[in-house]
Amino acid sequence: MDEGKEYKFINEKIVPKKKFTAKKVAAGLLIAVTLGIVAGVVERVAFEVSGEVFSHFGLFKKPPAGIELGKAPTTATESGISTATGTAAEVTEKEPEKEQGNEGNSVKVVEKRISADLSDYRTALKKFGELAAAENQSVVEVQSVVTGSDWFENPYETVKSTAGFVIAVEDDNAYILTNYKNIKSATNIKIIFKQGISVYGSLKNYNADLELALVTVNLRGIPKKETIEPLKFRSAYYHSIGEPLIAIGSPNGNMYSVLPGVITGTDGLESVEDYSLTAVFTDIAIAKDGNALFADFDGNIVGIMAKGSGEATKIIAIPKIMYFLERMINDEAQPYIGIKSKKFEGAEDKTGISGGVLIESVSKDSPAEKAGLKEGDIIYEIDGVHIESTKTYESVLESKKPKDRVRVLVYRISRNEGKKLEIDVEIGDSRGIK
Repeated sequence: MDEGKEYKFINEKIVPKKKFTAKKVAAGLLIAVTLGIVAGVVERVAFEVSGEVFSHFGLFKKPPAGIELGKAPTTATESGISTATGTAAEVTEKEPEKEQGNEGNSVKVVEKRISADLSDYRTALKKFGELAAAENQSVVEVQSVVTGSDWFENPYETVKSTAGFVIAVEDDNAYILTNYKNIKSATNIKIIFKQGISVYGSLKNYNADLELALVTVNLRGIPKKETIEPLKFRSAYYHSIGEPLIAIGSPNGNMYSVLPGVITGTDGLESVEDYSLTAVFTDIAIAKDGNALFADFDGNIVGIMAKGSGEATKIIAIPKIMYFLERMINDEAQPYIGIKSKKFEGAEDKTGISGGVLIESVSKDSPAEKAGLKEGDIIYEIDGVHIESTKTYESVLESKKPKDRVRVLVYRISRNEGKKLEIDVEIGDSRGIK
């Protein structure tokens, strides 16, 4: 170590801390604020320009005026539905309307409010009640009276009630449609009209396959007979899902009950002897012991309940039913062969025959069974007329009369081989009462 020099580990000097003045603090804040404003302006300009440019390329579109991205409506008014006050509920309906002078660029929102309160609901129920009351004037109570003797030869009488419907009134005769299974064993049939008239009727005709019975009542000398009106029928009917209906008669098992509902399904079919009938479905549940016809809200009958509907009530459309009823009322013969068909798209690629009717089953003791027609046969021609579908088959059948003999051509598959057969069939009469 050199003499005269002193070694020190720390050679630092203590310097007093500089103090910031108020002027320097203010200047710093001013610079920060200015830079923030400039950055915000630049960002906004860039956003607007990019939005206008990129929207032309479909990359993204600017939101409509008044709606912020990422913000959901916080009030009922913003979402298009205003809140209910008191007993009235208001629904806001918005319709777009172009502003004049700026078509296609901006949308003006026009609000329409439709108010509904308890008085409107009360009015609707009153109208429904009036419709039900009017339809019930054509509903009657059909009492099936069965008399007999027990094991000790004591006489007894049982009475079973169901609903009936006045479908026609001509001269002094009223024609009542009811359920066949409820009266087929009746010793006497008693009809009680809504107007208070009570009279005995007689079974005129029936269709066991549809479970329909036609009862006639003589009104000669009966007071108030002029007040008995038949139901109205809607001959041309196009079904749509959601269409409102009412069931009249005894849908819940009680006489003169009425149930509301809607059509829930279309394009249904109901297969009966020689016919494939159009059917729809409804949410109206019919009681096991109930009987009902179905009417639209104009008071027109649009269908009858298919037998064995189960949980989903099936309605057979009225147009074809009217054809059967007219023949039953007029005592006209109902030609039949006695087959049931199922939906069939044809098998031309395998049979070489277009169209045709595929036999699903053959009724016992029917003309079809007697002639030798079998399940699985495809009927493709009757008396020289090509059978393209069930409609063609029904049309040809309705042109015939009982006891007519027709030449039926069928395609039958036997032992994995197909062959064409010619079968003679004698047309029968399906009327229940001869």
